[in-house]
Amino acid sequence: MKEERGAIGIGTLIVFIALVLVAAVAAAVLLHTSAILQERAFEVGRDATYDVSSKILILRVYGYSNLSYYNNNSKVDALIITVKLSSGSDNIDLNYTTMGYYTRDEYITGISVNDTIFNSEGTSVLDVIKYAENSLKNKTQYYVRYLISPNGDYDEILQKGEVAELVYVIANETGVKRPLPPGTDFRIALIPKTGSITEIGATTPSRIYDTYTLLYP
Repeated sequence: MKEERGAIGIGTLIVFIALVLVAAVAAAVLLHTSAILQERAFEVGRDATYDVSSKILILRVYGYSNLSYYNNNSKVDALIITVKLSSGSDNIDLNYTTMGYYTRDEYITGISVNDTIFNSEGTSVLDVIKYAENSLKNKTQYYVRYLISPNGDYDEILQKGEVAELVYVIANETGVKRPLPPGTDFRIALIPKTGSITEIGATTPSRIYDTYTLLYP
């Protein structure tokens, strides 16, 4: 009888130890899973905050017209888009920021930045436009001309406190110019790799009399 009770006691102890080990393993798995979920939640929250807060603001848009070419029937040959970062935005890499240009008849996306960077101290906006026109070879791009750069960092990274002009000679994906006629609705979108998309719409005047015409706001 005593031997039977001893055997039962040892069996119960073994079962108890097994249960404790199973519970310990389960607890370890739960803690590990909880840590992973917490880390993922943090990453999602961080990315969501970045997407909401990081944005390029479009301050104004001017249209450039070569009046001597069109005589009395002028069109807009290029867009001059003045931009800066929104309040609280992180730096935005223009290397990973594409432009979209849309009208009733044109849908041009994936317009990338050219790696030639200009600044207002030594280059006029007309110089940039002429350079861009001469560089239209089987593709279209936009060009950066800095107006303000507190640190003098004239590169593709748009930083806090900087104001720049994005110069786009209106052309399709193969580099063929597509001037914007008078009285035409158009939209511009700036699409960063991370952060919010900026999109505005405007209309060219019914008649264009000036070389530079304010189109937005």
